[in-house]
Amino acid sequence: MSAEHVRGKSPEHPAFVGVVALSTAGLMQLLLFRSFEMSSTVRGILQPGMGLAVAAGVVFLAWLSREVDSRDVSRLAYPGVVAGSILLSVGLVFVLLPGIFDYFFGQVDRVLGFITSPSETAGTVGEAQPASTDDFDRWYKLANYTAILGAGMLIVKQFFADESRGEELLVVVWAAFMVAATFTQIRFGYYLTVPVGALNAALVGFIMKTMGSPSGDRILDIELYQVITIFVVVLVIFVPMVGVVGLFNDENSADTARELADARSAPGGIVGWKDSLDWMNENTPEEGQYGNPDGEAMDLWGQYRLTDDYDYPDGAYGVMSWWDYGHWITGQAERIPNANPFQEGASVAAEFLLAQNETQAEQVLSTVDENENAKTRYVMVDWKMVETESSRPLGGKFFAPTAFTDKYDNQQFYTRILATNQQGRSRTISMLNKQPYYRSMVARLYHFHGSSEDPGVRLPGSQQPKIPVVEWTGTERETRTGATFVEAPQNGTALRFVDSMEEARNITENNPSAQIGGIGGMPSGEVPALEHYRLVQMSDVNALGRSNASLEANSEHRLQFYKQRYTRRTIATTGLGLEIARTLSGDQSMTRRQVIQEMSQRTQLGRQIQAVGEQLLFPNTPAWTKVFERVPGATIEGEGGPPNTEVTISVPIEPENGDPFQYTQTVETDSDGEFTATVPYATEGYDNWGPENGYTNVSARANGSYRLQTGFRQNESGYQITYFASANVTEAQVIGEDESAVQVTLSEQVIPPLN
Repeated sequence: MSAEHVRGKSPEHPAFVGVVALSTAGLMQLLLFRSFEMSSTVRGILQPGMGLAVAAGVVFLAWLSREVDSRDVSRLAYPGVVAGSILLSVGLVFVLLPGIFDYFFGQVDRVLGFITSPSETAGTVGEAQPASTDDFDRWYKLANYTAILGAGMLIVKQFFADESRGEELLVVVWAAFMVAATFTQIRFGYYLTVPVGALNAALVGFIMKTMGSPSGDRILDIELYQVITIFVVVLVIFVPMVGVVGLFNDENSADTARELADARSAPGGIVGWKDSLDWMNENTPEEGQYGNPDGEAMDLWGQYRLTDDYDYPDGAYGVMSWWDYGHWITGQAERIPNANPFQEGASVAAEFLLAQNETQAEQVLSTVDENENAKTRYVMVDWKMVETESSRPLGGKFFAPTAFTDKYDNQQFYTRILATNQQGRSRTISMLNKQPYYRSMVARLYHFHGSSEDPGVRLPGSQQPKIPVVEWTGTERETRTGATFVEAPQNGTALRFVDSMEEARNITENNPSAQIGGIGGMPSGEVPALEHYRLVQMSDVNALGRSNASLEANSEHRLQFYKQRYTRRTIATTGLGLEIARTLSGDQSMTRRQVIQEMSQRTQLGRQIQAVGEQLLFPNTPAWTKVFERVPGATIEGEGGPPNTEVTISVPIEPENGDPFQYTQTVETDSDGEFTATVPYATEGYDNWGPENGYTNVSARANGSYRLQTGFRQNESGYQITYFASANVTEAQVIGEDESAVQVTLSEQVIPPLN
């Protein structure tokens, strides 16, 4: 409007359009009014208020134009008065309504403040990261530069052309805002496409008008300027799509816009989740029917009253996962997620996933559970949620939950092992996890399936478990960003195995440059078993690409298995591969360089090293996604054991997808030799309790009975004595339909000396 006034034209025509459009938008927003609070995400007073306020401002500007016209002042006074009015209004709000000023300033900074860093929580969102100039080159290639020419041409026209148009300036302003927004958050790159196209169209139109024939009666006459015009039009329109090989592309990227779009159109992680989401949709009760098969199922597409505290019916339940996956759980599994991409429930999800014991986790869930009949029933985790390497392309997400709670920070859970070469350049050889990482709920579920775990690992051919020890140079240090790292030893070999826990403790105690375990799924200490969570399904797609479903996902949907490459690096560079190679080959003189060579050439020994390394780094199948059920658990009451003695309770579990594993839990007898334990896995009766009965069609079932046994002790005669029992647990006991306890009596077993 200022430009129109300065050019001697009435701004009332665009003012009329602005008032009608903004008033209509404001009134339409009133139909969706939900709250008097000021929020950018809740339909409240802000949305209609902004539309109507700007419409009123447009009326004021039109009136002001007439007032300035009626006075003997320069036309340039109008934009000056407009600018002064805006500054005065902002100043008054700043002084009189500081809360409102801070709110609007924060919103503008969040969308357009590309010179500031994203907030801590926004930093966990991939689409909220700032874009770079490389991103612009990758998206638009030559169209970037022709759009800049188009914008420059439109700006010049505003000053020198006889017939300049206000809407042309609007396109430039629109593009400038979208560029600023994209540099702030990469997600706005979607919307930048339209102004980039508009600026290119303006440039094409300008070239055609400038170089085209002034009359329409010589269309069939071919002149040089017409050939040039056609060439420029083809250049501007098609080069951004065709690309210029070698000039705007590197050898590993697509050469045309079509190829680029095709290469980037892969579905991504949803392919790895689809199996588990479909399973949940088909093998769990509908919302409103968990433990309540005769109840009315909640309508997925029904209308529900918006309240601050919705009263969920009996049989409704939540699915706990990180907020990234909430919409997938809603749309594909048709279940209610505890957290979603609106970041609703993100703090609860963060505190649950990072909780250091089952009691803490239950306390977190109690804050969102409706009652005993409507509560969180399932937990879904994937490999990214336990991955501490957050850099691209791996993109682990373990770092994200700490941004949503002040109870934890990432330094508690992991650090980075760096190796520095002779040129002073550092590279990561592995992430180093600390014991709180292994005690977190998300790690205990994904890595150990709720079973107890200790640091011992079995190398090929070894009779006794070995204890992993990681050593580095100096102490843990902090970077300017707050991340931490340790420096790998000069020989580059950080990991080695020792024969006993006592030897490992002698190395690590009072030593700030060493710890037990910490690589992959090897904990630094004992990890207790979970009593109320059981694996019920895992996806057939594997994080390492080690399944037929994974190969199909790669060929059909271009799903990438970056974890496979990083796992190879960990095996080759940490010393893990060297320990395995020396054990397999019997050659203690093998070097790390030889191991890397064997693995890179994929020799038989190299393949064996990788296979064993993957087994040690992943104590259980590294499925892309795993589903766990929260259950009351069955009670086992035992007697007949020696007093104050540890009893190991174990049961073999065989998932439908993936390798079998053993759930293990330890309890201690009291002074009378009695004990009580709660176990989450059944051994029989699965088929009696499916979705039609209000429960789960479990896809990870026991293939044997529970085995309860004490350790061996030797009597005076040299005989080995242990106490043993077996027991079966029904599905009804695990899910709480049968509250009776399983009674067992340990029997003494005597094993005579071998001689």
